[in-house]
Amino acid sequence: MPNENISENPLYFSYFVVHKNSSFTHTKELHSQLRFGVNGADSLSGCHSLRFWLHATNRDWENYTFFQTNSHFNTCRLIASGVLDVGAIDIFCMLRLKKQLPHVFQNLKILQNQILGPFPSQPICLNQNHEYLKNNLIQNLTTMHENIDTQILLKNAYVKKFVQVSDHDYQTLEEQFISARHVQPNIMDANVLISKL
Repeated sequence: MPNENISENPLYFSYFVVHKNSSFTHTKELHSQLRFGVNGADSLSGCHSLRFWLHATNRDWENYTFFQTNSHFNTCRLIASGVLDVGAIDIFCMLRLKKQLPHVFQNLKILQNQILGPFPSQPICLNQNHEYLKNNLIQNLTTMHENIDTQILLKNAYVKKFVQVSDHDYQTLEEQFISARHVQPNIMDANVLISKL
């Protein structure tokens, strides 16, 4: 498993994952004929990260097809079984997969030459009229790491602590969405592949 250290900042990232017997060792070898699995069309770590990568590497995105699996674990299962060729899996899911589904994890290979991200962690959003609730949540979440009981919850989720974020933390991500807004690969249901087996 690659370096599992998480930054002190509210960030996370994804890895490219292929089957353990795949000949691919570098992300530059990935191409449009491969079956890319995405957990969902609205997922930052599993789908938008791939869109950003296609844009950043000047690839002909119109030749790529994504197959929606509905979860990172499903993407990993389908790669491990040979139905899919590659996927983008966030670090937290990889750590949980390694612990919860070791038989799937052992059939995967992580392409370690490149990470997708880092991206700012998703914020908790509230209606602006709920000021009391907002302050309550901030107080409780940002002090969880100080409590012995809730430290266990954080550890099991592979989270060190929660921190308060600002709009500035999402500026780079907003710019990525704007620059890659035209990159819209075709997304199909992964069941199409499964039904052909």
